[in-house]
Amino acid sequence: MAIAIVALKHFFGIRIEYIKELWDVSMRGNRVLPFYMTYPMPMAYEDEDVMLRDLEYLQQMYPQDAKKYQKKIVSILDKMDYEGSMIYDDYPDQFMLYKLSRDITEMIRKDEIAEAAKKMEQQSDMDADYSASEAADGVASPSRNMMEQETDLSPERWKQIGDMVQVLLFYEIYKRRHNSGRGMLKFF
Repeated sequence: MAIAIVALKHFFGIRIEYIKELWDVSMRGNRVLPFYMTYPMPMAYEDEDVMLRDLEYLQQMYPQDAKKYQKKIVSILDKMDYEGSMIYDDYPDQFMLYKLSRDITEMIRKDEIAEAAKKMEQQSDMDADYSASEAADGVASPSRNMMEQETDLSPERWKQIGDMVQVLLFYEIYKRRHNSGRGMLKFF
């Protein structure tokens, strides 16, 4: 019995207490354990699937901007997801990660400026369609005021967006390092 326990511990890396418990359970009444009960964690991958499903569900509840930025980050990291990539280094270079987050923030800024310009152009086309009597009153359209509030391009806002992009980037890298076989350990 002792040799079998040592051999199982050596080959399968499981605890001696667990093996003794299995042995005691199987010897009570000379019952034979089913094969799936002899392994220490028969449903280990199920736990990981549950965690991933839970994570995906919670990410669906992100605010709209965070969802949009996360999609951009995922598309960029998909291009960097290869063997030997810096995201799988034991200690990724902090400077390169900060530079990557700044580059992503700049891409987002350019996209949002282009989108805001497009919306403003559409709004100016709509304003040109107003009749002369409404334009003579000198009242700006309410939709134009809302558009100006939505396109807040202040440095403080971009600092906050940059911080959010950085957090989302680091979390996405963490997920990739732990979910793939290339990087670190799995969930269990």
